[in-house]
Amino acid sequence: MGEIFRIIGAGLIISILILMVKQYKPEFAILISAVGGMLLLIMIINLFGNVFTSLLQIVEKTGIDTSLFGTLLKIIGVGYIAEFASNICVDMQCNSIADKILLGGKLIILALSMPILKGIVDLIARLVA
Repeated sequence: MGEIFRIIGAGLIISILILMVKQYKPEFAILISAVGGMLLLIMIINLFGNVFTSLLQIVEKTGIDTSLFGTLLKIIGVGYIAEFASNICVDMQCNSIADKILLGGKLIILALSMPILKGIVDLIARLVA
């Protein structure tokens, strides 16, 4: 629970710093935003270790194919990274670039999900036959 307060605190400090610097040096505000965003991302990724361990335990107990688990993690990662990068572009008032990043992320997620979809279709075909 304390982790969220550290993330919120860091985010608020970064935001206040950006607002103060933006008045005098707007180019530095963009740099602070990017570096601050990376710092927050690192803080969040450190929290993911516990979630990853729990998910691995679930995979081991259920006998789910580990390659499907890896694909699922890639899909989740692409979604979060694309949204993060898109939000950075929105912060820099580059909305059209942000939209392209999100579109690219969605297409990559679609491509990554094809083996899962194929497995579901094969399973349904076996059940019907």
